Amino acid sequence: MACARPSSVMHLRGWLMGVLLASLSLASTGGAGDDKANLLDPAALERAWVEASNAFNSGRLAEALEIFLEVDKVIAKATPQATLNVALVYEKQGAVAKALDTYRAAVKAHPQDGSSHLSFCRFGGGLENQKLHAVVPRDELLRVCERATKLLPNNAEAWATLGSIYVFYMLFDDAIKTLKKADKMSGGSLQIKTNIALAYLRSGQNDEAVKYTRKIQQAYPDSKQAQATIASVMSISERYDEQGIVSSREQMEAVVQGIGVCKDSCSTGEWKLVFNWTDATAPGVSALVVNPDTAHDSYGRESSPHFVGGKLEPYYHEFHERSIQVVVLSNVFVWGSAGVFHKGCELYSGGYAWGAELQDIPRECQFVTTKTVTGALFSALPLKNTHNYYHWLCEGLARVLLLLRHFPAASRPIARFLVPSNPASYVIDSLALIGIARNQLVEYEHEQQRRVLFKGPVHVADWAMPEVDVHGSLNKDPWSPYYPPRQALHMIRDTFWDLLRAKDMFDRDGAGNILFVARTGVRSIANQDALIMELARIDSFGVGGVEVHTGTEPFLDQVQMFVQAKVVVGSHGAGLSNTVFCQPGTPVVILPMKPHVDHTFGHLASSMGLQQWLVPPVSSPYYATFGTLSQKQIELVIQAVTESLAFLANRHAAAAQDTQEQRHGEL
Repeated sequence: MACARPSSVMHLRGWLMGVLLASLSLASTGGAGDDKANLLDPAALERAWVEASNAFNSGRLAEALEIFLEVDKVIAKATPQATLNVALVYEKQGAVAKALDTYRAAVKAHPQDGSSHLSFCRFGGGLENQKLHAVVPRDELLRVCERATKLLPNNAEAWATLGSIYVFYMLFDDAIKTLKKADKMSGGSLQIKTNIALAYLRSGQNDEAVKYTRKIQQAYPDSKQAQATIASVMSISERYDEQGIVSSREQMEAVVQGIGVCKDSCSTGEWKLVFNWTDATAPGVSALVVNPDTAHDSYGRESSPHFVGGKLEPYYHEFHERSIQVVVLSNVFVWGSAGVFHKGCELYSGGYAWGAELQDIPRECQFVTTKTVTGALFSALPLKNTHNYYHWLCEGLARVLLLLRHFPAASRPIARFLVPSNPASYVIDSLALIGIARNQLVEYEHEQQRRVLFKGPVHVADWAMPEVDVHGSLNKDPWSPYYPPRQALHMIRDTFWDLLRAKDMFDRDGAGNILFVARTGVRSIANQDALIMELARIDSFGVGGVEVHTGTEPFLDQVQMFVQAKVVVGSHGAGLSNTVFCQPGTPVVILPMKPHVDHTFGHLASSMGLQQWLVPPVSSPYYATFGTLSQKQIELVIQAVTESLAFLANRHAAAAQDTQEQRHGEL
């Protein structure tokens, strides 16, 4: 979802200058040059404005700020334009709090000025785009944006920005209506049409989203942005969209080609995207494949998955092992919210392939600043989502464990670990359990107009897609970049199983409970309590009862819950990440998406040797909820759990019979 952002300052028109200067009564404090010392003179004021604008557009932000602040003292009561330029400079400097205070001041001083409200609204939308959701309170941003459309009723951008804000806040009906109004008012805009398609998608109206993207495709057949929109929608609306993968790669390459960093030797058009670390050519980048014997091995069970109430086809459950690489980099930059590495003219997608997050990579080179960090590091980055439990547990933590395995303690020169800023408690707790203290963490703080230069060396564990995929489960699946190597997942399980044993918390038999993974928000069940009550009535096959996982339990307690589970029941979501800790053979009853496009937890089950049971009639769109389950739907879930328990009992009986026959044979 994109909100328009201005890249240049606002300009005072000549006719307005005269009106303003005729009413000025404030004296300048000077200090920014001879002209600025006499800003009551119209010519001096105009020269100061031009000078500040030129400084801004050249990236000399401190100089621009000084002049605009002086000008603002003179004209602030008559017009908000200098105030808004001051706010924009603060934005480009990364001074978000100062920018917010300045936008608030402009709106307060000029409550009838539409440009002030629209600029504030753009600012808030930009923060939402960067996933900085708590900076501007929701009610305040909605009030300002809605006010902008009242003050500027014929301004398409005001309506388009408000529509985008509605999408961020999941007010989808209002968003679609508002964005369609903006699109009609603008005479047709690809960006607005893109946001309409995404609004349909995120509201769970997948069919409407697909129809709308088809219209976009017809209207903009040669646009890479249009193709990327189609790929994004289809990745959630249709299974195994190979063309979507091609479009995503092309859009990423176009984004990279558009990067320009003025202070480096690379200019726009010279950048290239590197999908495999072993293809890196920049000096100071070395990659070593650490699993040459197992890379490209196949894994997955023929007997899994099992379906109740209908089938999902195709449903791949055999996969190739990734090629795992340990990469060492020196003098490397990190960009964007996901922590993407780049060096020289190369930007590294690595294991994320066509799924790397590049949309917030800075494009306006004159505003990019650099922060330098020295010293050696182990990196948990990049991360698709820096504040998501699955991406931390199965990607970030996996990277750390792979590095620790590769560099034994006796030869390990590293004592610091690169992690996302403001790490969640599960990040801190999981690292503490493996001996990494809070004071050893170096936080990567993403700012829109800043790169971080790590002098290094920086050590990264990553993986690559197989060049040949005989199963078709990876190269046809837009979501496969988020399926980590089986070896890494087993390392996570084995590490925390060992910790449970050390604390005498590992009980292979446990209580034999049905473990229900509760969920709130998207893909939640309105009447999950009724489902839990029905699950609790299952008293056969040695079931001890129902245990509910909420995700708020201490980290190691969560590990123990999944080790001891007899069967796990849950919908697609972060809680199922913990099935990485289940014992091999444990049944996992998955309530799928509609359509079931993301096979993250199917892949996880195949990696860990778990039995999958899916209930297609009990499904939810990716961005919606299950609503209230009918009695028939609840019965199908109970049927899946009962069948999985019977399967488990039969398998145990067969294993016991084999053991008995083997003993007889030995006698």
